[in-house]
Amino acid sequence: MASGARDLLHVFLYSPAGDSGFNVPVPGRAFLQKQIFLVSTSIPEIGIRFEAGRYGPFSGELAAA
Repeated sequence: MASGARDLLHVFLYSPAGDSGFNVPVPGRAFLQKQIFLVSTSIPEIGIRFEAGRYGPFSGELAAA
């Protein structure tokens, strides 16, 4: 498991959600996969590999993290 996937997952899980603040529930795993996919397309140095999944982009290493 790459530390990049784990670090990005922590950033998304522990970041404030706009005006709602901290400790806001995440809509789901597919939401996290899609959001991190969008970030990884802007920052190619992250190096997380995504493939086409049933509900959008999917990364096995991100799911394992």
